[in-house]
Amino acid sequence: MESKKWKMQETFAFPEHVGMPISAESIKITPGYTEKRTNDSIRLSGIYHIAVNLNFDNEQTVEEIPESAVFVGDVEVAENTGYFEYAVPLNIDLPADVQGPLHVSATDATYETDGQGSLNVIWNVECLQQAKVEDVAAEVQEEEMTAAQEEVTPSTEIALVEEAENVEANAAQAEENFETAEAMADDFKEEANAEADEAPKAVVTHSTPYSEEDEALAFIAGLGDGISTSTFRSNDIFVQNKS
Repeated sequence: MESKKWKMQETFAFPEHVGMPISAESIKITPGYTEKRTNDSIRLSGIYHIAVNLNFDNEQTVEEIPESAVFVGDVEVAENTGYFEYAVPLNIDLPADVQGPLHVSATDATYETDGQGSLNVIWNVECLQQAKVEDVAAEVQEEEMTAAQEEVTPSTEIALVEEAENVEANAAQAEENFETAEAMADDFKEEANAEADEAPKAVVTHSTPYSEEDEALAFIAGLGDGISTSTFRSNDIFVQNKS
């Protein structure tokens, strides 16, 4: 199915006390619908939801407005700024041979004032298959990527190359610093080991509770001359000598 486009419009009128509509700051139109298929046709039914922010001139008198205008009594006004919402019926009939889900969008919303108190809202409607929507999105993405690539100037390329070279140089410097630090640590370890080997060995001595008298008794006890003597300390146990 080829994309189908057409134009929609709706005229709105407002209470006299809000003044004359003179401009619209923003217009948002959102289609909402359901799809019904038969053997003979496809029908989309729903609404166009319209939301408008507009400005009023409350010093101007509203004159006669067109009979076809939709009267909006529920309009929020603060000083000279107003806001209103409205739903316009959406009914689209298509041939039955259209395949796949359909997509309806509202674009290029604008407005006109007649100077007599009415506001005319105008927008374009586009209806196409969902597959076509995905193709259009892909084309738009490809165009954006192409435009981004074209924006890369020679100076930008040079800057990117220089940045890459700086990153590579910093990485090489970091690796060299690491190797230097590792070599210094090895040298320090070797020096520490060498100093430990050259240091004088400590002489370990064991103290004994025996006095010089005890040592003399031990010496006598070790003689093989038939003399028997007790090696107990004389101040603890009576020493008996036998000859």
